[in-house]
Amino acid sequence: MSSDLKSINRKDASKFLSDILFDYLDTHGYLGIIYGTRGQIPGFTKKNASKAPITMIKNIAKKRVRLLSDATKFLDNYTMKVSDNYQGLKFEEFYTKIQTDGEVTEGEKVALFFLLYQDEYQKKLDRIKENIKYNRLPLTNIISLSLIKKLRSIYVISENGKINNTTKFNELLEIDKETFNIIESKNITLKDQLENNTLPPINKGHYLALYKTFLRESDKWEEEEQIVFLKLVINDSLRLLDKQFDENKNLKTNFENELENTQKENFQLDEKLKTYKNKQSLLQTKISKLNDNIDDFKHKYSLLNRQYDELKKENMRLIDVNNSFNEKLEKLQVNNNELKKEYNRQVDLQKLHLFKNDNIYLMTKIKDDKFSVFFTEDQIIQLNNDTELLENIHIKEHDAIYFLNIDGISTRESFKIENPLIENKLTYRIVSGGIKNIIRKVIYYLEGELRNEVKEKY
Repeated sequence: MSSDLKSINRKDASKFLSDILFDYLDTHGYLGIIYGTRGQIPGFTKKNASKAPITMIKNIAKKRVRLLSDATKFLDNYTMKVSDNYQGLKFEEFYTKIQTDGEVTEGEKVALFFLLYQDEYQKKLDRIKENIKYNRLPLTNIISLSLIKKLRSIYVISENGKINNTTKFNELLEIDKETFNIIESKNITLKDQLENNTLPPINKGHYLALYKTFLRESDKWEEEEQIVFLKLVINDSLRLLDKQFDENKNLKTNFENELENTQKENFQLDEKLKTYKNKQSLLQTKISKLNDNIDDFKHKYSLLNRQYDELKKENMRLIDVNNSFNEKLEKLQVNNNELKKEYNRQVDLQKLHLFKNDNIYLMTKIKDDKFSVFFTEDQIIQLNNDTELLENIHIKEHDAIYFLNIDGISTRESFKIENPLIENKLTYRIVSGGIKNIIRKVIYYLEGELRNEVKEKY
């Protein structure tokens, strides 16, 4: 029987959270404690707090966990996303299901047990503490189920979890429709499909179908996400095309072999027909002498003609089949050409060199292929581990602006790198924080320079 949240003692909930559950929370849980008690993470805003080191987040949450005014409410919010799937279950069913659910974190499992089954929790508390003491997961073997009971519970759960999906894939894709269902619903997003389902294999066209179904959604993704997903779609499509091409090639080979055999048989039959016609001609010369056998030979002649007509019809049918196959092959070739064009377009998109017309250079120790999207190869000055070698780098232009990426560079190395720039009276700017922040700062600086130029003209 599931517990009523109102009946749970707040002190018990607070003690459970701090003594049992705390070490099994995830970053989301720790942040919930910190901001639920109006705490802060030094150096991070609420939006980017998840990027802080986990040890820092956990230590701050540890100091503030007992400041929560209502631990029960916190636990309810923490398990909100998964709790609906576990309402109304018998305890044995709950235990079996929660142990086999890969979508639920260990912290969520323990919290759900505490919230939904208070009586059972109190009975198993000593066993839970023993598990924690010996570095076992809290819910390890808290009840003993026979193999048959486990299997039956899992079976019941799987029966209750059946989903009927009638959505059809694009008819152009010859894929296994039962392997992966695309749910065309306003409530299900493409990311839900990719994150919550077992990912299908590449070469069946699933990702191409996902792309066509959720085109509007994927267009709103971050550029990097779009590029990676489109690469996957193109790879999936090309592999599907290769697979279908191989299958069609085998079909064509088999068809050609069958056609060749049929043609050989037709040729043999034609030869036989000629032979029979020759015999008929000979018989006709002897017709006066063989009047008694004329009817018999006419019957044979008629029979051969019928067989010949049937063979001609069969030959025409095979010709139609061959024509149909050629049409399908042409369509596949057209699709292949379109996919190749799209692939080439995506490759070109990755080498836009957005800053190629700007008189700027990027000096960086970190190698990242994404820089080539914005800078040409000549605009990127790659720093070696030995920063003193920078003195040997020839300065390309005194009028250029040099952006120094200090990611991966110590303060001491930074000074060594800056000295030649200062000595040569070169204009440079310090940038850092990963490629997105670096590009944003470069654009911001260039826009500022452009505004200054406009002001000077006027």
